[in-house]
Amino acid sequence: METTESVLPKHNRSKVYIAISFAFVFLAMYLLLGAPLSSNPTTIHVVKKATLKNISSDLKNKNVIRSQGIFEIAVKVLGSGKSIQTGDYFFDKNLSVLRVAYMLATGDHNTNPIRITLREGLTNTQMADIFASNLPNFNKEEFNRKTEGKQGKLFPDTYFIFPLSTTDEIIEMLENNFNKSFKKFEIDISKSKKDYNDIIVMASIIEKESNGEKDAQIISGILWKRISLKMPLQVDVSPITYKVAGLPSEPICNPGQTAIHASIKPVDSPYLYYLHDKSGMIHLASTFTEHKRNIALYLK
Repeated sequence: METTESVLPKHNRSKVYIAISFAFVFLAMYLLLGAPLSSNPTTIHVVKKATLKNISSDLKNKNVIRSQGIFEIAVKVLGSGKSIQTGDYFFDKNLSVLRVAYMLATGDHNTNPIRITLREGLTNTQMADIFASNLPNFNKEEFNRKTEGKQGKLFPDTYFIFPLSTTDEIIEMLENNFNKSFKKFEIDISKSKKDYNDIIVMASIIEKESNGEKDAQIISGILWKRISLKMPLQVDVSPITYKVAGLPSEPICNPGQTAIHASIKPVDSPYLYYLHDKSGMIHLASTFTEHKRNIALYLK
């Protein structure tokens, strides 16, 4: 019986070998670079301390890539040594490993973070409620547990947060923003000679008591004066201040920048009392008699 080798001329045998080689290379490239056969749309979350190996393992386990090694090499080449951006990454089905690597290397998340606004004066628990209503995987109990003792230092602002962000990442974002905003007041704090924690506690009261920037500093001056005179603060937003002189032991909410600034730089005045009428306008008094008259005029 004649073999194929004996039947085919030498030049035809060469063509067959070349064709087989190309087919083998193509199959190998497909297996290494192509998407897994049963790939599905998938989202992964990259945390701050995730290593490339952690990420490639996650992608492999979720059937996004076939080869971890090829993926890791591609990310290093395409990223030119840059670190991978944190956050959610959404991968459509049937993406090549090179496309997946390019997305991670360039920060192409293929999904948008959620815009969440935290207004000034919220408590930690209220912040947790807002996060829970916007982020499907948010754990309120964990957030409240991990932010215990941090009220006053979670900065109210507008944030853009990926749905799969961890509790620790969200807390870090709030704390970093607070530290960044507070840092600009370092010189003024030093000049004021006020205790750091007292400033934050007072700011939390001013946040609730004032009607914005227009009266925050004068209210701050009145409240600091009451403390210096050893008078009870007697502010409605903190009932304990009717029973005990001085500041509450911890902030009653998370103040914004205006209230913090007012706490650090109060405006001195001859007044000891204030109230807001129904339209929000402030009315000041130097004596309790004057204050009672204001109550009769504007609150009854």
